Amino acid sequence: MFERWKSDGTFERYLKVVINRVFGAASPQNYTSIADGSCLKPLYQGLQNQFQIAIKPSDDWLEDNQKLLAAVTPVLPSEWDVHTRNILLWNLYEWLVEPVKDDSHTQSHQAANQINEEDADYMTSAEPVRTQPKNVIYYGPPGTGKTHQLQQLQAQYAHLPATMDESLWLRDKLAPLNWMQVLVLSLLSLGKRAKVAEIVSCEYFQTKASINGRTDNLAQTAWSYLQKFTIAESATVNYKGRSEPGVFDKSSDSVWLLLDDRLELVDDLVQLHAELIHGPQSANEIKRYATTTFHQSYGYEEFIEGLRAATDDEGNINYSVDPGEFLKLCRRAEQDPSHQYAMFIDEINRGNISKIFGELISLVEVDKRAGGQHPMTIHLAYSGKPFSVPSNVDIIGTMNTADRSLTLMDTALRRRFDFIEMMPDSSLFSGHDSIDIGNGKKISLGKLLDRLNQRIEVLYDREHTLGHAFFYPAYQAVLSGEHAGALLALKKAFKSKVIPLLQEYFYEDWHKIRLVLGDNQKLNASGKEVTGLQFVQQLPINFKMLFGNDYDQEQFGMNQHRYELAGNEHPVWNEGMAYLAIYAPDVAQQYAPDHAPQLSAAQVEDVTS
Repeated sequence: MFERWKSDGTFERYLKVVINRVFGAASPQNYTSIADGSCLKPLYQGLQNQFQIAIKPSDDWLEDNQKLLAAVTPVLPSEWDVHTRNILLWNLYEWLVEPVKDDSHTQSHQAANQINEEDADYMTSAEPVRTQPKNVIYYGPPGTGKTHQLQQLQAQYAHLPATMDESLWLRDKLAPLNWMQVLVLSLLSLGKRAKVAEIVSCEYFQTKASINGRTDNLAQTAWSYLQKFTIAESATVNYKGRSEPGVFDKSSDSVWLLLDDRLELVDDLVQLHAELIHGPQSANEIKRYATTTFHQSYGYEEFIEGLRAATDDEGNINYSVDPGEFLKLCRRAEQDPSHQYAMFIDEINRGNISKIFGELISLVEVDKRAGGQHPMTIHLAYSGKPFSVPSNVDIIGTMNTADRSLTLMDTALRRRFDFIEMMPDSSLFSGHDSIDIGNGKKISLGKLLDRLNQRIEVLYDREHTLGHAFFYPAYQAVLSGEHAGALLALKKAFKSKVIPLLQEYFYEDWHKIRLVLGDNQKLNASGKEVTGLQFVQQLPINFKMLFGNDYDQEQFGMNQHRYELAGNEHPVWNEGMAYLAIYAPDVAQQYAPDHAPQLSAAQVEDVTS
């Protein structure tokens, strides 16, 4: 019965403990007054240990009550009435749990019972999770595996159920769909023709409304999207803001049609409808998480809830409140308290935290969650509905310290999250990090990464170092024995990742970039620079050629040199010794001069001048 109430959408929510209490009050001879099902299990255990009365518990409160009364009634004094029996059963429960709990623990247990009664929406599981919620941010320089860490953690928030709950399966199928797609599915289930009232009453439409937390203006929503995706040549719909694909039309008696000759435009939905008709064939993996990426224009409306405009058949504009990603996840978590859920936020520091979280910034604290030590409830800004963050929702984010310093993070966010630093780790390459470049020489990826980062830390800071992930493709190639491929991967990393990042970090200060790359140390035995190993060459400036004899360069404090980054086709990118000389500059003395590339005509002119 509870499952039917949950799936048919008759009630927006139900409080299971309150319902149990109604049963106990209405029929005390058949049910106890122990309304919280979680209290029955310790009572069963105590009856087994103290009185050798064995009762096998289930997850059904009604069934468990009948088992309990059937087991204890034969041993109770005949003069006890049902009210005395129920009161003493509760007293027995309190006596059984008190020896293993101190006063503070008992009070928190009682508070938890009260919270369960007030906030236990759709409590379909007898034992909600007791895991402490996590608010965690992984932070560090780019390329240190923060996003990869999120992907690894996602596996902890997915499971394969023994049997698939059809209502949950349907919700998972419809959750990512928009209203237009749900309307197509609804009309397919209604024989491709129906009036708006019939569409709104359809199971698919009602399920989508439940997912979005919608109870009001459903007909207006249906009208708006039906008109928006009506074919342009419709004779009955006068609507200017049409969108593609146009698949709907309306008859003169206000019956909406899904046009057969337009079904090819929504073939994926036709296939999905066939899948929905057959129902879940096997238990699929359930993902108990949502992911998003913060950016400068991301706001409260996308994350929590916001207004959406819609137009009805008469051209009237109506507004509906649609939930954002976090609110939808919290609603799922409320209905499934036996599992832990997670909101994964990539690049959390790129968003305006106050704008995105709004009044919820206080609710995400661990002790302010529903069921926490100091639970808080607020009324949402748009819908006005009461809301608290469930205790079975973790919030896990990443932060790139090269984008914004940790010290500039929103103070309210910092004190509500635990921060875990992820720095470059060259030890991940330990033992298998050497690229064989011939002639008995090998490039150590670990030493190369460490030397680059040591120089960056001195010239800039540790928050702008280079992550080990940049060199990971080269490391993978080494593990496979593909040393030529490893050198090619290293070349790609330098051209597309390392050099562009250094340009950004040092604001085009090529002198510092040369210092990071060690180009200034790549000298032959006579102390001259080996240009064939340099990624950035330092060239003299011919002031006389540029400005004439009367120009005094010291008067304006001009730099004496200019810098030139090797072009895409320059052989230095393929020269293994150029990378080796970054941390072992002495190898430049062994570089064969006849293999060194020739200077360009412009470079020759600069030097000779």
